[in-house]
Parts: sequence; C-alpha cells; structure tokens
Amino acid sequence: MDTMRRETFPKWEHLTGDKSIAGLFSRGEAFIVFPLRVVYLRVEREDAPVRVMFAVPKRHFRHAVDRNRMKRLMRESYRKQKSALIEYAESNGCTLHVAVSLIRPMWLSYGDMYIKMGKIIRNLADRLAEGAEEAKV
Repeated sequence: MDTMRRETFPKWEHLTGDKSIAGLFSRGEAFIVFPLRVVYLRVEREDAPVRVMFAVPKRHFRHAVDRNRMKRLMRESYRKQKSALIEYAESNGCTLHVAVSLIRPMWLSYGDMYIKMGKIIRNLADRLAEGAEEAKV
C-alpha cells in the first residue's frame, strides 16, 4: 500500500453514539487552546485509531449557517493535519476519542483555525506520550 495517507475524514472516524459521547464527557480529560476546548479519552481498541466530534453551541452562534461554518472550518483544519495524531495512536496501539468545542463566540479565519488545530494535535500527542510513560513506570 502507498505510504502516503489520504487526507480524508470518513464517517467511521466521526465520534457518534450517545454512550461513546457520554463516556467521553464523563471520564475524559480536558484542556483549552483558546477559544477551543478539547476533551479526550483513551478507550479500548476500536476500528479507528482516533474518533473526533466537533461542536459549536447555539448560544454562541444563533444562526445554523454560522454554526455550520465554524464546524466546517474545524473539520477541514483537522482533516489536513490529523495524520501525525493517527500515526502516533497506531504506533502506541491505543484508540482516542476527542471532542472539540467552541467556548467563546469568536470568528476565526481558516488560517487561525489551522494554527489552533495544529496546537491541539501536538498537545494531544504530548499528553498521550506522558500517559504512555506513566503506564510503563
């Protein structure tokens, strides 16, 4: 198979299901890359190494078109940069559930969102590395 990974975001990488989402928010750990809040949880091995969901609250953006625009920017910036996180999860044999939500009503350009998502992905990889080191000790 080709060593280059296609930059897609297929349905099986989307985090869906009430039980999965409820478990993520009840047991997951969180951090903030302003104005985004990230909740993540290591789970038992599944089909996809990383499953992600994106949320924009209605109280911040009243019109659906605005919420959808922000979610589209989040998905696109994640899709373009996700390969590093997936490779790290696959190499460590773990599965990760992630939720990214907007905590402040701010308009971000694609460039700003791309930078923020890059910080989120690096931060997740660092936190997973710390967790793997603690498990070995």
